[in-house]
Amino acid sequence: MTYQYILYAVADGVATITLNRPEKLNALLEETQPEFIDAMRRARTDTDVRVLVVTGAGRAFCSGADVARLNRQMEGGSAHELKKPTEPVGAFLIPLHEFPKPTIASVNGLAVGAGVSLALACEMRIASDRARLVPAWVSRGLAPDAGATWFLPRIVGVAKAVELLYTAKPLEAQEALSLGIYNRVVEHSRLGEATLELAHAIAKGPPVAIEFTKRAVHRGMTKSLADAMDYETHAQYTCFATDDFKEAVTAFREKREPHFTGR
Repeated sequence: MTYQYILYAVADGVATITLNRPEKLNALLEETQPEFIDAMRRARTDTDVRVLVVTGAGRAFCSGADVARLNRQMEGGSAHELKKPTEPVGAFLIPLHEFPKPTIASVNGLAVGAGVSLALACEMRIASDRARLVPAWVSRGLAPDAGATWFLPRIVGVAKAVELLYTAKPLEAQEALSLGIYNRVVEHSRLGEATLELAHAIAKGPPVAIEFTKRAVHRGMTKSLADAMDYETHAQYTCFATDDFKEAVTAFREKREPHFTGR
């Protein structure tokens, strides 16, 4: 697939999807979704990719749905008549949330509406000190979409989530950090470097063990402690049979850094 609205690149075990409509603050179109999904498919099946990074081109991360297109659509009828036979804007966030490899949102600037959901759909978030999250839905007379009501309470708790959604309160970088939304906030000029530092640190690890860790954490959110321990046991026994486990033990004995191959 040829990409018009995103960029896709792979280097040193890290795949990066960049929303690429900087002149529109990376506002989402329906056409963005199949491109994003195709890029995720490539990253998922590429054995050289161990971490996925999502970011935006220019001064914004993602300003949500393209308002100009919505305005043109509104001229033709009621809100109910605007529904399309295609998937809703947030549909591509399901495979992003379920992506088997670690995911990092590199929040380089403004994130509004579905752009907030895009950041929350990633497991980890590193933000520029210029980043700003704006859960703007209610202020525009809309209920939230793109999974915001699912993601946000799981990160900040129900009470804080509903306060942010009801008031549509913008969050500056340090406040979002204090709420646990960001893993870290860095100077804007260091955002790319800091994102790759984390991505490369993860990419150097044993892929099978990391993917099992991700599955276990996500399963554990909805399972009992006993169920979680059962799955952990299954995961460990699977890892025991890998070359990477043998490499880790050998490297420890030889007092050197291990080299993991994913086998």
